[in-house]
Amino acid sequence: MKNPELPYYVTQFFQSYLAGVKNASHHTIASYAATFKLLFIFCEEVREIKTEKLKLIHMDDGLVLEFLDWLEVKRGTSITTRNQRLVAIHSFFRYVQKKSPEHMEAIGRILEIPYKKAPKTVVSYLTEEEMRILLAQPSGENWGSFRHSKSMHMLHAGINLIYIRDFLGHVDSSTTEIYARADTEMKRQAIEASCEDIFPEENLQDWNERTDLMSFLESLY
Repeated sequence: MKNPELPYYVTQFFQSYLAGVKNASHHTIASYAATFKLLFIFCEEVREIKTEKLKLIHMDDGLVLEFLDWLEVKRGTSITTRNQRLVAIHSFFRYVQKKSPEHMEAIGRILEIPYKKAPKTVVSYLTEEEMRILLAQPSGENWGSFRHSKSMHMLHAGINLIYIRDFLGHVDSSTTEIYARADTEMKRQAIEASCEDIFPEENLQDWNERTDLMSFLESLY
């Protein structure tokens, strides 16, 4: 194709690259599609550029930064979700950079946009061996520390957060979820597990059969 433009790259990114080369999960594809739908909504509402008029030349670091700020300020998006949207954008432009070297400089500036640091809640806990040592002492250990440590051991054992929530007496599961974020080994295992993607079952339609880019993205949900 001579001088391919944004719609071509978007559809090829989802159909050929994510679904084919990367064998990404349906969840990942849907999440990335939602990001681009929001980006195009932003372009229409804020930049007043219709989706069908969008070109690669419109996509610069200034637009992306403004889009990310719009997500936070206007839509109340959390920093974590903001960073997830930026992951999708970075992935797309790394793909385009290889296919369209003439846009390398502008894309390079987009890829330099950093992720925002989000506040983290870290729960300190004792290993099982440390618990045995402390509990053997005459003074024992306070109940709060014991509960926190035992909860981490339950998490390591693969026990569902719902049951851990009941053990702790939490009403909301979101309170219990901080334990899942507390241990670096659990994080490593989660990252490795997330790479075991399943090829989407849907037969994605070819761009030549679709002229509406927004409808194409919605079909990926």
